[in-house]
Amino acid sequence: MGAVVVVGAGCGIGAAIRRMFAERGADLVVTYRKGAAVAEAVAGQARSEYGRRARA
Repeated sequence: MGAVVVVGAGCGIGAAIRRMFAERGADLVVTYRKGAAVAEAVAGQARSEYGRRARA
């Protein structure tokens, strides 16, 4: 699987979608509107939990 862009990956449906794609082997690009620190934390979690490449 390639890379996916996940909008709103920090909570709710966006977080569920992020986990689903990471579990299935996708690399992630996490977007943010005003919470760069939160988006980077989410990307870091994907890197550490799933071993996937992830960027905020």
